[in-house]
Amino acid sequence: MGRKRVVLYASRTGTTQKIAQDLANRFEADLIKVFPHKEYRSFANAIMRVAKEKATNEQATSGTEFCDSSDYEIIFLGFPIWAGDVPTYFQDHILNSEFGGTTIVPFATSAFSSMANSIRTIKQLCPGSRIMYPFLYNRKTANQYPGWLYKLKSFLA
Repeated sequence: MGRKRVVLYASRTGTTQKIAQDLANRFEADLIKVFPHKEYRSFANAIMRVAKEKATNEQATSGTEFCDSSDYEIIFLGFPIWAGDVPTYFQDHILNSEFGGTTIVPFATSAFSSMANSIRTIKQLCPGSRIMYPFLYNRKTANQYPGWLYKLKSFLA
């Protein structure tokens, strides 16, 4: 295998988790789920809380032990897109894990949002990292998932 890999992900409904588990199995990567310090209970509660965080610039924090990025060369980052961006507690985890200088493969799930803001956020949080092969999974792109996996397999070989 050569390069050690990890899949860090956040998932509330299970969609992102399924992709994360698939990637970890296919590419022999460690799998770490990132939880918020304070849980987002119901969907309605999560929407209201995320809107409040965004309006007040409140930064939710990660409740998961930070990752030692020196152990990994390839970091898959998986997350749902909330209010057009990476969830703030996942941003906290990325920032405090110091992924600068690594190769990051971001993947996200969202019914409607694009990944553009999320990629900008990851670049800001991980200066010096290479962002490779980002993928947004939704109903329109689900059929492109096998092609994305094929590209990753070639890249990671």
